[in-house]
Amino acid sequence: MESLTTKPSGALGPKYDKASADDALAEFFKARWIDKDHVSEVERRIDELYQALGKEERHPFDEMLVFWLDFSSEDKPRMESDEEVYAWLERAVVKACGVTEIDGLTSEHLARFEKNYQDWVKLDQPFAGTSGELARAAKLASAPLPNGRGLQEIARAQKEVLKELNQCDKLILDPDAVHVRLAPRVERLEEPYVETYLNELTLLESLQGQLRTQTAAVAKSAEFDVLTDFSSEVVEAQRALEGGQRQLNEMPSSLRKYPEDRDRSEKDVRCEANVRDLESQDLTLVRLRQACEVRQNALLSVSSPCLKSKNIWR
Repeated sequence: MESLTTKPSGALGPKYDKASADDALAEFFKARWIDKDHVSEVERRIDELYQALGKEERHPFDEMLVFWLDFSSEDKPRMESDEEVYAWLERAVVKACGVTEIDGLTSEHLARFEKNYQDWVKLDQPFAGTSGELARAAKLASAPLPNGRGLQEIARAQKEVLKELNQCDKLILDPDAVHVRLAPRVERLEEPYVETYLNELTLLESLQGQLRTQTAAVAKSAEFDVLTDFSSEVVEAQRALEGGQRQLNEMPSSLRKYPEDRDRSEKDVRCEANVRDLESQDLTLVRLRQACEVRQNALLSVSSPCLKSKNIWR
């Protein structure tokens, strides 16, 4: 309880003082309670950061967070009661320390408890203000880039950010380093990346719209009308009509809702480094550029005389 209420060693024992103990229990219940949902959220955000950086090994905070997840797994008493809070504390300590009863606790368990609490405080307070910035930096710096020219500036900026994030164990505990060293590098990356991504997204929307218009025009063309009129009587016409319809049906479908909400898309790209398609899959810049190329080729096909006449009439 001294650790949880940050009181000096000896303030609550070994000599027992009921008034001091009751005050400590009340303070813990009202202001020092460690909430399991909060610990879980911190763990989730740290996992998200390391996953964005492609680091699959256990991070240095893993064991400590598991300790507090075990500690906080008991439900908080509904009402403040010295007896209930103390009984809860007993159960929580026994579970987190991996013993079966209070008598099994040793000075080593206390030392571990104190260290874990110190580590939790060092992590929780700084990370609360920088977790979003760190995750965003990791996603932007790790976003895959298409091959080709024109992205050298973005690639260089990504390397600079990743160099800083190589020490993310320290950055998590050092908000000043995040604001002073990391943030300016993220800004140099963010602006050209977001602009490039949104330009590609706008191009995709334009190409999909053109494709939609062209396929509708071909489907309503005179050639299709003639084939439809003769399809029931002439086998070749039926075959040609089916072939033309099949080509139209195989045209690439929309990946995004129309029209594009540019403001929402920009917000998503700045936070996640990409938007998602209609199936909730990440539409990375690589996928986005590939999708544009596919639709450009499809436009050439649907606009060509081959689809409108030659292939249909054969």
